[in-house]
Amino acid sequence: MAAETEALRNELQHLRHQLDPHFLFNALNGIAAEIPVHPDRACGMVRELADFLRYSLDHRDLRPVTLAAEVEAIRAYLELQKARFGDDLDFRIEAAPPALARSTPGFLLQPLVENAIKHGLRSGRRPLLIEIGVAIDGEHISMRVTSPSTLRPDWRVAGTPGVGLAVLLRRIELHYPDRHQFTLVQAGDHVVAELRLSGPPCLT
Repeated sequence: MAAETEALRNELQHLRHQLDPHFLFNALNGIAAEIPVHPDRACGMVRELADFLRYSLDHRDLRPVTLAAEVEAIRAYLELQKARFGDDLDFRIEAAPPALARSTPGFLLQPLVENAIKHGLRSGRRPLLIEIGVAIDGEHISMRVTSPSTLRPDWRVAGTPGVGLAVLLRRIELHYPDRHQFTLVQAGDHVVAELRLSGPPCLT
């Protein structure tokens, strides 16, 4: 049992490290594209990226983070994207104060928000409004990301294996065995991603 636990912990650490390079690659490409045409905006993006990376370094191990810290990190990420896309992108975050005191593994929201931006911008809707909600119901934590888009029927197998949603789903499976639910549904002309977690995370 001890050997299996250590193996799962090592897998979680590996999955955790897969997130940052994926995000960093996208962020640096965005900044590089802005430097020739909007140098001031690019400087702002560098500052937001620094805030986000500071959060990443402060929480680079497997210890849980408060949802308050997670929300502030995702706010820095969204400000970075808003600096890149200007008036084409806006966001709204609603987080219940009792939920912000709860702890979860870090970087659960970021892949959901990244997907919402990527696919939402492809929809052609301008401005693209990303809505994020964090709530608590007893032992259940709910994180919801909503954006105007059209859900691909093959979303479970689409994309590059080992990044984004694939990493997220494996992480929550290990942290919350039989105590999690992930849904990705079409609601009118919006796509809603919701993550529900129950109890404290395992393997911290």
